Amino acid sequence: MNKEDLKEKTGIYLEPQMDTIPEYYDRDIIKVLTKNPIEVFIFWGVSQHSFKRIKDFFQVDLESVHYKLFIRYTDEDKHSHFNEIHLSAFTTSYVLKFPFPVKNLRVEIIAFNNNGGVYSLMHSAYLSMPTNKTSSVLHHEWIHPMWTQGAYVEQVDGKYYLKESGKELDPSENNPIWESTILYDGSSGFSSHAIPSSSFFKKKD
Repeated sequence: MNKEDLKEKTGIYLEPQMDTIPEYYDRDIIKVLTKNPIEVFIFWGVSQHSFKRIKDFFQVDLESVHYKLFIRYTDEDKHSHFNEIHLSAFTTSYVLKFPFPVKNLRVEIIAFNNNGGVYSLMHSAYLSMPTNKTSSVLHHEWIHPMWTQGAYVEQVDGKYYLKESGKELDPSENNPIWESTILYDGSSGFSSHAIPSSSFFKKKD
C-alpha cells in the first residue's frame, strides 16, 4: 500500500463530522433491548418523512398530534395482556418492568389526535424473555477439564450439564474446582437477556 492509498483510506477519520454523534438520525427505528428477565429498554426514532405522512394523514399541524406506546404480551399461562402509555412530547425511550418474564412482547408507537384519529407509526418484532431460573446447561468452551472429573458436570449427547446431585462449590474450602473458576475472573460465560412486563412502567430520565 503506498502513501496515497493510506491517505485516502484514513482521510474520513480526519473529517470533523465523523468525530461527533449526530443529535438526530433521520430514519425510522424502534428497538427493544433486554436487560434482565423482567426489564427491557425501548428506544425509537422518527424520520422527517414519517412526520410528513402523519401530518398529511391527520390534516393538522404536528402540534395537535400526540403519541402512545402500545404494549402487548402474553404471560406464563398464555393469557394476553395489553397496556398503553401516553408519551410526553419529544420522548424517544422508555423502560418497562414486569413482575415476571413475558412472552411475545411487542411494542408499537401510535400517533393520534383529539378527533379520534389513530395512525400506527411503527412496531417492534415479537420478543420473549428468558426464564428467571438458572440454566443447568453449560457452554462447552467454558468447561474446565477438572469439572468433569468430579461430581459437578456431566456430558450427555454432546452437551454439558450441572449434575443435580453435584456438591455445591464452597470458596472457603481448598477446592481445586473453585480455584479453576477464579482463573476465569469470575465470568460464567452466560449472557442474560431480559424483558419486562406490565405492572410497573417507568420513563427513562
